[in-house]
Amino acid sequence: MTDHAAETRLVGLFNSIGTDFDALRPSLWGPAGQALVDELDIRPGERILDICSGTGASALPAARATGPAGTVVAVDFAAELLDIASTNAADEGLEIDCVVADVTGLKAGTPPCATPFDVVACSFGVFFLPNMDDAVRNVLSLLRPGGRMGASIWHADSLREFSDIYRASVAEVAGETSHQGPRSGSRMPISHIDTEESVSQWFTTLGAQKVDTSVYRLRIECTPDFAWKMVVGTGMRGALTPLDDEQIAQVRQVFLERLASEGPAEINCDTLIAVATV
Repeated sequence: MTDHAAETRLVGLFNSIGTDFDALRPSLWGPAGQALVDELDIRPGERILDICSGTGASALPAARATGPAGTVVAVDFAAELLDIASTNAADEGLEIDCVVADVTGLKAGTPPCATPFDVVACSFGVFFLPNMDDAVRNVLSLLRPGGRMGASIWHADSLREFSDIYRASVAEVAGETSHQGPRSGSRMPISHIDTEESVSQWFTTLGAQKVDTSVYRLRIECTPDFAWKMVVGTGMRGALTPLDDEQIAQVRQVFLERLASEGPAEINCDTLIAVATV
């Protein structure tokens, strides 16, 4: 599969899960996004570029932090997600500039990056970028000297037990299917940046002058309702794409039964947060 075909599939996936994706914002994306913004120490009046914005997990708290004197440009390739982000911002009386674009095509000196940014934020998105190193190196070039980029990433220990049970459930019903989420294999890009040491080293090799890391501890009760939302509202849903309705119902039943008998009481959603200063 070409990179373009893979990107097209990913765009289609995330455009299809908007409502389910946003249903996770109160318990997962929102708290983690706020933690990312807190670590970035955004100040009133700063210019913020929020990439892989989704429905606004980090763009919304960034807008609160920078205030009416500041600017938040939210970029994502999934128009459906940005539509929800725009609505969420309006509901809170916040202003964000939503731009449907490929993050890898952003260029310094051209809209929406005509002026350097003080901050770039990326909530659970860097590991989805094609050619991740080159893409983030380019994003860092959009910052002013002394600017900072913050990224939230699934920690090495997060989601593993949950994801293993999900993959086993899909395999039991339909065999192996592709795109089962960021934990679907050791060769996924996230496996190279999911510890404090590895993400710090990674940002340094990309040109950062300083990298600060922390782990935001987030455990969420593993109820059947939340567990299935985690499937249909994240990249894990990709494994269901080739299945028919009956098979999906079977996967849901097998998955929830497995979780009840052998799964954790809480889902480990611990988030690694790295802030790189250029």
